[in-house]
Amino acid sequence: MTNTPPSKDIQIWLEKVKEDLLWADYNQKGGFWAQACFASQQAVEKMLKTYLIHKDHKLYRIYKLGLLLRQCAKHDKEFSRWKIAAETISKYYIDTRYPDFVSHNFSQKQAADALKRAKEIVAFTQSRLSTS
Repeated sequence: MTNTPPSKDIQIWLEKVKEDLLWADYNQKGGFWAQACFASQQAVEKMLKTYLIHKDHKLYRIYKLGLLLRQCAKHDKEFSRWKIAAETISKYYIDTRYPDFVSHNFSQKQAADALKRAKEIVAFTQSRLSTS
């Protein structure tokens, strides 16, 4: 277990994660449900990638949270417990970005749930950064 400060690269990624969570919160409070869901997905995606960078894992341009989570679980099996939450949030990547893919309107409940799950995954992953 080490308590060394995160590298400059990790700090930059963590700042982006923080911004995405703030963006999600702002949109959720403002009634922009789809945007809150998307920003929540982005926060989780960047947080999982931050962990992989920390582990010197090669990154690919992917947005599927389930795949990123499986890669993280190769380093720490505890990541597996977030599978359902990650899969739920992952669907917001496409559905919120492209109007022709949207099959329904997003609700306040979905936005709040996405943000809650994102915050939980981010907090868990941050705890793993400080213990590895």
